[in-house]
Amino acid sequence: MRAWTLEGAKQDPVVQLRCIGLAKLVFFVLAIDAFGTGERGTGRALGEYHGEMVGATLWPAGIALAGLQVYENMRAVDYLQSRPEVDPERIGITGTSGGGNQSMYAGVIDERLKCVVPVCSVGTYLVYLGVACCMCEVTPTALSYTEEWGVLERVAPRALMVINATRDSIQFSVNEAKKSLARTRDVFCLYGATDHIRHTVIESGHDYNQPMREAMYGWMTRHLKDQGDGSPIPEPEIVTEEPEALRCYPGETRPDSFVTIPAFAAEHARHILRRQPVPDHPEQWQTDRMMMHGNLTRVLGSFPGKTPLQVNVEPTATAGMSLIEFAPEPGITVTANLISKTGRARGLAVLLYLGKGRAVSDTEQGRALIAGGWNLVTADLRATGASAPANDEIRHAPDHNSAEWSMWIGRPLLGQWTWDAVRLLDALSEQNGGADQVTVVIGLGPASLVASVWRLSMSESIVWQPSEVCRAMCRMHRTLTSALESWSPIFANRLETCVTLPRSWHRAGLSLPTHAPVTGGHSLRNRPAERTLTHTRHSISKTTLGRCASCRTQTGAPLLQHSVEKEFGHWHAFHPCRQRVSGSRESCP
Repeated sequence: MRAWTLEGAKQDPVVQLRCIGLAKLVFFVLAIDAFGTGERGTGRALGEYHGEMVGATLWPAGIALAGLQVYENMRAVDYLQSRPEVDPERIGITGTSGGGNQSMYAGVIDERLKCVVPVCSVGTYLVYLGVACCMCEVTPTALSYTEEWGVLERVAPRALMVINATRDSIQFSVNEAKKSLARTRDVFCLYGATDHIRHTVIESGHDYNQPMREAMYGWMTRHLKDQGDGSPIPEPEIVTEEPEALRCYPGETRPDSFVTIPAFAAEHARHILRRQPVPDHPEQWQTDRMMMHGNLTRVLGSFPGKTPLQVNVEPTATAGMSLIEFAPEPGITVTANLISKTGRARGLAVLLYLGKGRAVSDTEQGRALIAGGWNLVTADLRATGASAPANDEIRHAPDHNSAEWSMWIGRPLLGQWTWDAVRLLDALSEQNGGADQVTVVIGLGPASLVASVWRLSMSESIVWQPSEVCRAMCRMHRTLTSALESWSPIFANRLETCVTLPRSWHRAGLSLPTHAPVTGGHSLRNRPAERTLTHTRHSISKTTLGRCASCRTQTGAPLLQHSVEKEFGHWHAFHPCRQRVSGSRESCP
């Protein structure tokens, strides 16, 4: 099986080479367009990049793109095992770059994959902090509990070959891969399977070239066919096909109803909203509010304890303006401007704008506040304004790199910005001698979210003045944050297969559902284009309630609640005895 993320995806000539090479060596090969790539982009043309804003559309609904892509590979294994030509006990996976990461995660989670070959993808998580990478390569919170070796070692004692290039980026470099493999080998040794792990280094750049392919051929042949000693096998002569001939939807034929990443994210968010009842009495709202506050703090990565602010205030060359520096937490410095009105002011206005930072005082909104008699505070929250890291912007994502780094450590930028804002108010209070003052917090654009979350941590003396964007998001906070607690399995299962996943992988942020559909014909030659496995369709399914097929016990909400794993969410349509439940389709309890 092949997991791909190149521009042409499954039809790319470079991808074709390894698929055709394996087929000529008598392997059954399945190549998949990863969600968001190839023919599964937002548009019909090939070559779309899904690694910035497109992939990020999933996060507000509590979904990681890496998890969806890996899960689809697992469902591909289900499909392969349904084919009469395939030995269900002899399946392997390989891919390069983002496809290599998919291969690693799928190979770790799904033990049906007996041979795992990630190419130009293995290094260490730590070095991702400082480089740009695709959104599909981010595993949220991973660095808060493990390193990449902690993932790789779980392949043991099955076969693992890691291929690296000598001139690759540092996150995929040979030296970083050696660090991870050193710890991984120790675990293979515990199983007495030291001959089941191999590190292959090829003199080249980021690629899946012929020497890499030949190394993979030999390793797959040894561990899936019990032939040879794992040494490279020469590549047979290969003639690739025209990419257009391999498309499921040639040209502009892909239907408008095709499910893209943004469409999937939107539908999942609507499903969350439909599940969440609107409070009908004050006590329920207070209970929900407490739950939302706790969940939101946890989702934002939790806030560090308050430490000395080390406030430093200095006048500037501009009349009435002071420069304030403070430390919201050890090692971080935030800079703010305080523009004070001569005479009595109406109060203190904190104006936040992530794009301009302190320079927002020169905008129409900033000048209007000053003219209206307010003392104005503007700030460069961490990684914004003048403090933004160099080269942070990737295409349409202004904070692409810093946002990804924050996800790796389990402290999203929104949470870090909120903490900066909380501590900014503390610094202003300290600078004002602790005297109370009317404070207005205004967030422009994305900073509206900072203002709204900030309000949850402030005293009642704060007047919350978010923008209209923030007001709309406020209505969704309770539903979206509670949804981040667990993935409700909203998919119909058409192959009658349910894969139970290790609990730690849900916490890793992969957010894998418990079961989902594989919609595809059993014949790759005679299938309707809209039903091909290459374009796995995700359909919404309500909970099935009825009698357990095994013990005939009537099931419903109480029984489902007893079968809940907190990290997974509800097992819809499953009884605690883990048998499928038959019955009528009703609303989710």
